[in-house]
Amino acid sequence: MDEYNRRAERSGWSSRFDSTLAFEAVELREALAVWRAACNGQRFPARADLTPRLMKTFLGQVAILDVVHAAERIRFRVRLAGTVLEQTFGGMSGQYLDESLPEAVLKRWEATLNLPLQLRGPARSFGRVEFRNLTYLKAETFFGPLGNSPSVPDAILLVGHVESNVAQNKPASEISTPERAGAGRVHQP
Repeated sequence: MDEYNRRAERSGWSSRFDSTLAFEAVELREALAVWRAACNGQRFPARADLTPRLMKTFLGQVAILDVVHAAERIRFRVRLAGTVLEQTFGGMSGQYLDESLPEAVLKRWEATLNLPLQLRGPARSFGRVEFRNLTYLKAETFFGPLGNSPSVPDAILLVGHVESNVAQNKPASEISTPERAGAGRVHQP
């Protein structure tokens, strides 16, 4: 996690990861609780353990990405994306990220998605959205590996919370304490 954050700093990426899993968005706290309950004593749950019914309060914010082990790299294919994510970021279901994203964006997204695979556990990121001119948005994201094998994840559950970042355009003196505490926290993908 520290390595990702150092790379993000060097590369000028706005996203950061933290190890606390102290999600600010209610639906992300719910996603973490659902993911943990679905683990059922395993390191991470299988896809089949996370039903739409279990995820109903945040289903529109869900994406499931297949983890495809290719010759020299891991590829990510968007298996499905909820309506909120599709409305915000555009339709990417069924696409490989390396076939649909510009190289600079792809490097950031691959680094982001590889972290929960390396951790073999849940992760939280936050930062400004840096995609398709949506820089006025901030995001907080839950990542949870999924897999049928107890040791190798074959998918990632992503649950994203995105909101307007307009408070960052105000002078600090005009931002209320709750806005000030949350300003600057955003994430991508």
